[in-house]
Amino acid sequence: MGDVSGVQGVVAPALVDELLHHSDSETAASRSDSVACLICLIILDPGGEAFPALPCVAFSATGIVAASQSFLDLAGENLEEVLGADLRRAPLHWLLPKMNKILNQEALVPLEKLHKNSFAGLSRTTRVRREDALGEEDEVQSSTENERQPVTVCLLLSPGREGKVFWNLVHAFKMEVKKEVLAVHVLMPIAAEVPSIFWQLQQPAEGFAAYHGPIPELSPYLDVILQRLRSKLGKLQLQEARQVSGVEETRRRRERIPHATGSGRVVVVVVFGLPTLIPHPISGRPPFARPARRATVSLCSDLPDLDELWAAGAAPGLRCRALEAVEVRCRDLARALSDVFSGIHFVPRFGAAMALPYELYSFWEEVLANESQALMSHWKYGKKGDKNHRRELFNIEPYMILDPDEMDCTIAYMSQGLEDLFGYWRAWALGRHFRFLLLQDALWNRVFNGQEPGRIEEFCYNQGQKDQGAMDSASHMLSLLRLYSVKTKQPIWCCIYLRHVWLQDPTVFENQYDFSAKHFVLAVVLPLYTQMPALHDLLTTNDPEANLRLTISLRKLLLERTQNVELSEKEANAIVDSVIPAWLLDSGRGAPSCMVGQHFVPRVGLAPVRDFQGLWPHLVRLLFRLKNPPREEMMRPTLLDQEEGLACWVADVRSRDLPLVFLSHALQKLTGFLADFALARTGNNPGLQPKKQRIDQAINNEEQMRLQEFSTQNRSHGDVMASLLLLECQSGKRFFAVQQTFYLKEPRTDRAYLLSVLHLIELSMPAVLKSHQITELNEDEMGMALDEWGVFLVQEREDSVGKPLMLSDPLKACEYYSAHFAAFLRTGEDYVGDLFVPKIGLVEVHAFKGVLESLLEVLRSDLQRVLQDDQAEGKMDQVIMTVVDPEGEDYPLVWISPGFEDYTGFQREWVLGRNCRFLQPKDFERNQQFNGDQLEHLRVFCAQARKFSMPSASNTFALLLNERRNGSPFWNLSSFHHLEVNEKRYIVSVMLPFREDVNEFIGLLEEVLDDPNQRRPVLLRLELFRTSLEEILQYTRSLCRFFAVDCDPE
Repeated sequence: MGDVSGVQGVVAPALVDELLHHSDSETAASRSDSVACLICLIILDPGGEAFPALPCVAFSATGIVAASQSFLDLAGENLEEVLGADLRRAPLHWLLPKMNKILNQEALVPLEKLHKNSFAGLSRTTRVRREDALGEEDEVQSSTENERQPVTVCLLLSPGREGKVFWNLVHAFKMEVKKEVLAVHVLMPIAAEVPSIFWQLQQPAEGFAAYHGPIPELSPYLDVILQRLRSKLGKLQLQEARQVSGVEETRRRRERIPHATGSGRVVVVVVFGLPTLIPHPISGRPPFARPARRATVSLCSDLPDLDELWAAGAAPGLRCRALEAVEVRCRDLARALSDVFSGIHFVPRFGAAMALPYELYSFWEEVLANESQALMSHWKYGKKGDKNHRRELFNIEPYMILDPDEMDCTIAYMSQGLEDLFGYWRAWALGRHFRFLLLQDALWNRVFNGQEPGRIEEFCYNQGQKDQGAMDSASHMLSLLRLYSVKTKQPIWCCIYLRHVWLQDPTVFENQYDFSAKHFVLAVVLPLYTQMPALHDLLTTNDPEANLRLTISLRKLLLERTQNVELSEKEANAIVDSVIPAWLLDSGRGAPSCMVGQHFVPRVGLAPVRDFQGLWPHLVRLLFRLKNPPREEMMRPTLLDQEEGLACWVADVRSRDLPLVFLSHALQKLTGFLADFALARTGNNPGLQPKKQRIDQAINNEEQMRLQEFSTQNRSHGDVMASLLLLECQSGKRFFAVQQTFYLKEPRTDRAYLLSVLHLIELSMPAVLKSHQITELNEDEMGMALDEWGVFLVQEREDSVGKPLMLSDPLKACEYYSAHFAAFLRTGEDYVGDLFVPKIGLVEVHAFKGVLESLLEVLRSDLQRVLQDDQAEGKMDQVIMTVVDPEGEDYPLVWISPGFEDYTGFQREWVLGRNCRFLQPKDFERNQQFNGDQLEHLRVFCAQARKFSMPSASNTFALLLNERRNGSPFWNLSSFHHLEVNEKRYIVSVMLPFREDVNEFIGLLEEVLDDPNQRRPVLLRLELFRTSLEEILQYTRSLCRFFAVDCDPE
């Protein structure tokens, strides 16, 4: 391929004379040969070493007439194959038609124009007549400005061997040889690799053939890249033409130059392939022998001054500066496009590889750093700034400086804070577009970021068209983006504040330089750490369409507040802290993360939570200085926020939604609600109201309204109100409590807060209010009971004794209300005589339905075998059997047989979900006398079922005195068994009742038990009777064998 830097050498004058004075009798073929010899010389240097010439090709009106051997070798063609080919079919000039439209069309236009102008009107007949008219005796005259030959310099992407391509700098010019008009192309292959993404195998849509070409991601930048690669080359044409005309004039004067003798030689210098004859002494090295210096020029830099490059006094043979410039540009482009992807994002390093004009100054990064300190001071402290700020601290702020004048609006400077935030090294990030910070998932990047990156680019480029004095109010912008940190492997919601700025180079004072004042865009990244939980509540990764709709509405609100407004950091934070809560209240209703049961409690107080940091100890001290403070011993654990302290929370009065800003550890332990969930939510309580609105309105409705009025009216420091409330834990369990709410003003910040203290009322909860889960299963049947409790609580809140106690001594108030609630509880259906049997096992009853059908099917099929009775299946309804869930609270009954209903008189709807103690005698003393030891034995047996391993004693029996629904007594001899069904444990009991009436016996026992002297013998006799029942138990054990079979609920 030859030396791509140019060819220099010396040839004998005789050979030159022979080539220039070829006879007219030559044939066209021989004339073509002489033209090829003239243009494609094999030149010898003084040392006698041979070098091949540059690849050259000559075109006439009929096509290619000559080509150098190096051209043929590079193209891999024979001379006979290329002769006559026009420009569009010439080797090394044309790619695929589709690719030429993309890659070479712009460069080929001037070549086609050159050919058109050169051969216009020159037919074969015209050229012959011209030769006859001129003759061999015509004098060679000096060329004038208008007669100079046209010259074209262009950069092509040429096809090479094995499907590869290479950069090809083509110098084309018009010349006449032996009265033949030619267009000569001198090819200079560039010693720089073509980026692989310029020429990859592309797989188009089905039905189209594969082809080589640029990757799709490169398409938007191709025009700009190629334009910059070829920029300034067109301006060389006039200078090239002047030089070529001088070369032609020198050649025409050649006849008047004496032939070289022993005292000297004629130097033939090939400048862009043109042989130029210059006298030169024998001794010493030629003036162009000094090594060519490497130009400090890059793809977007200005070319050297043309007058200097083509000055008359320049040493002949100096390596072409245009060639050097193109080589450097192509090498820089190869570096820029060698590492172009960051995940799914195409981020070529256009800025660094295409050389910011400032990179010629080694101190420019320091200039940007110094200037950015003033910009960041303006951002953090407003227009006046802060002269006393610590400048070294600004570098920890995440910000970057973008260059909108550069292709792809690349990063020109990047702070250490931005590097620490996202984990990208500055050495890698500088010169690239900031899109590598976006999400790495294409779908969610489109959903969450939408058109926002495009809006940022439009903002940068539109203002870039204006000069410094034309900056208007639209020179500022606030954008919301979801970015990705490779450091934490987590997405980060950020606001990016962009502002157009002009930075002055302190070393340049003349206005004539373009870079004395440079247009940049300052981009400050504001991570939304405070509002991040609120954004995550609504913007999840479940529903792309919903997320897209929500982000559009959020950006619309943000744009309305920030459009054409110059912001500081404080103002931007204030706008974000107000816009996001408003967006949550407007769009968050119904979102699971914003709901607690049926209550809408979005996180609208994240900013107040941030502002409250560090104020808790001051509020505690204010609380214990009030007129009626809590107990003194509670101050220290409350001040240290220990679990032994007060169960309390703090709400911010400044917001009408009363968001929580503090939650004590004692309250978290009591309710199960963690601070991470409850803080910043609305309603002056951490989601403690019953999840069912029907329950909350029936029990707490008036109290919630009083709390709202107390917080909105003008209050004095120390004002207090008390409430009697039904509250609900995170698990769904409910409890009654006395709540004291204090209005406190913090003097350090002059802010007002509501501090609420919770005092638990110890009470056995009625089934209707026991838990959220029970309400869900039995809501339709508890209407009357709810109304009764609602009326009762209204009366208790206005109680003349309890109401003042809640304000002065809440602990005594809790004791007072506990006694009143227990008395009212006995009037409901949760009590059977002295026995408290609330219906709190409905959840377990509902879960057992999946096992029941399979269980009964097994029972029916095996009943005949177990009972050894051919008519056993017909006696199914006579079996008295119950099933208990030992893992439920209070060991509820989850199933009873029809025989149990018939014998005891208790109906299934009333029984299921209750403990079986309702069968015990209603009189407490009688129950203890007859059943005390048996009940204790059964409690131990049932508790063993809750252990992890199967208990060793899997069955037992008991003889109990029970009562029917109508109050009549009966002896209950039952066998109890631990069984496992579908990996779930149950306790099954089978009862063998005594059919004889025992009323007379019971009456006798009552008479005997009235006499203390006869009580002990009777009880001993009863104990002996119980120990004689082992044979009877064999029957009940065989009856329960079928429960050992696992059944599939399906």
